[in-house]
Amino acid sequence: MTSLESENALGLTTESNRILSMEEGALARWCRGDPSGFLEIAAPDVVYFDPFQKERVDGLPALTAYYETLRGTISADRWELSRPLEQFAAAAP
Repeated sequence: MTSLESENALGLTTESNRILSMEEGALARWCRGDPSGFLEIAAPDVVYFDPFQKERVDGLPALTAYYETLRGTISADRWELSRPLEQFAAAAP
Protein backbone atom coordinates (compact mmCIF):
# COMPACT_ATOMS: atom_id res chain seq x y z
CA MET A 1 0.00 0.00 0.00
CA THR A 2 1.42 3.38 -0.97
CA SER A 3 1.52 6.37 1.34
CA LEU A 4 -1.33 8.00 -0.60
CA GLU A 5 -3.41 4.82 -0.39
CA SER A 6 -2.79 4.73 3.36
CA GLU A 7 -3.93 8.35 3.67
CA ASN A 8 -7.05 7.63 1.63
CA ALA A 9 -7.83 4.52 3.70
CA LEU A 10 -7.69 6.60 6.85
CA GLY A 11 -9.67 9.45 5.32
CA LEU A 12 -6.75 11.85 5.82
CA THR A 13 -6.73 13.18 2.29
CA THR A 14 -10.43 13.98 2.53
CA GLU A 15 -9.93 15.60 5.93
CA SER A 16 -6.89 17.52 4.68
CA ASN A 17 -8.89 18.82 1.74
CA ARG A 18 -11.75 19.84 4.04
CA ILE A 19 -9.40 21.75 6.34
CA LEU A 20 -7.61 23.41 3.43
CA SER A 21 -10.94 24.41 1.92
CA MET A 22 -12.01 26.01 5.21
CA GLU A 23 -8.74 27.92 5.41
CA GLU A 24 -8.98 29.10 1.81
CA GLY A 25 -12.55 30.28 2.34
CA ALA A 26 -11.59 32.19 5.48
CA LEU A 27 -8.59 33.75 3.75
CA ALA A 28 -10.67 34.84 0.76
CA ARG A 29 -13.10 36.57 3.13
CA TRP A 30 -10.22 38.15 5.08
CA CYS A 31 -8.86 39.66 1.88
CA ARG A 32 -12.25 41.31 1.34
CA GLY A 33 -12.11 42.84 4.83
CA ASP A 34 -14.27 40.18 6.52
CA PRO A 35 -12.55 38.39 9.41
CA SER A 36 -15.63 36.30 10.23
CA GLY A 37 -14.40 33.33 8.20
CA PHE A 38 -11.51 32.82 10.59
CA LEU A 39 -13.71 33.41 13.62
CA GLU A 40 -16.14 30.74 12.40
CA ILE A 41 -13.42 28.09 12.22
CA ALA A 42 -11.53 29.07 15.39
CA ALA A 43 -11.79 26.98 18.54
CA PRO A 44 -13.33 28.62 21.62
CA ASP A 45 -9.92 28.45 23.33
CA VAL A 46 -7.98 29.88 20.36
CA VAL A 47 -4.67 31.59 21.12
CA TYR A 48 -3.56 34.24 18.64
CA PHE A 49 -0.20 35.98 18.41
CA ASP A 50 -0.04 39.23 16.49
CA PRO A 51 3.24 41.12 16.08
CA PHE A 52 1.34 44.42 16.37
CA GLN A 53 -0.20 43.55 19.76
CA LYS A 54 1.61 43.87 23.08
CA GLU A 55 0.11 40.64 24.40
CA ARG A 56 -1.30 37.47 22.91
CA VAL A 57 -5.04 37.24 22.35
CA ASP A 58 -6.65 34.45 24.38
CA GLY A 59 -10.04 32.96 23.54
CA LEU A 60 -12.65 33.47 20.85
CA PRO A 61 -14.39 36.45 22.52
CA ALA A 62 -11.08 38.36 22.71
CA LEU A 63 -10.15 37.41 19.13
CA THR A 64 -13.59 38.50 17.93
CA ALA A 65 -13.20 41.86 19.65
CA TYR A 66 -9.75 42.34 18.10
CA TYR A 67 -10.86 41.29 14.61
CA GLU A 68 -13.81 43.67 14.77
CA THR A 69 -11.30 46.52 14.97
CA LEU A 70 -9.87 45.28 11.66
CA ARG A 71 -13.16 44.63 9.85
CA GLY A 72 -13.23 46.43 6.52
CA THR A 73 -9.62 47.56 6.73
CA ILE A 74 -7.93 44.55 5.11
CA SER A 75 -7.79 44.27 1.33
CA ALA A 76 -5.81 42.08 -1.03
CA ASP A 77 -6.29 41.41 -4.72
CA ARG A 78 -4.78 37.96 -4.52
CA TRP A 79 -3.38 35.46 -2.08
CA GLU A 80 -1.64 32.12 -2.21
CA LEU A 81 -1.08 29.25 0.17
CA SER A 82 2.42 28.01 -0.49
CA ARG A 83 3.01 24.34 0.31
CA PRO A 84 0.13 23.92 2.78
CA LEU A 85 0.51 21.12 5.30
CA GLU A 86 -2.12 19.69 7.60
CA GLN A 87 -0.91 17.60 10.52
CA PHE A 88 -3.10 15.32 12.58
CA ALA A 89 -2.59 14.17 16.14
CA ALA A 90 -4.27 11.34 17.94
CA ALA A 91 -7.21 12.30 20.12
CA ALA A 92 -6.41 12.76 23.80
CA PRO A 93 -7.66 9.95 26.04
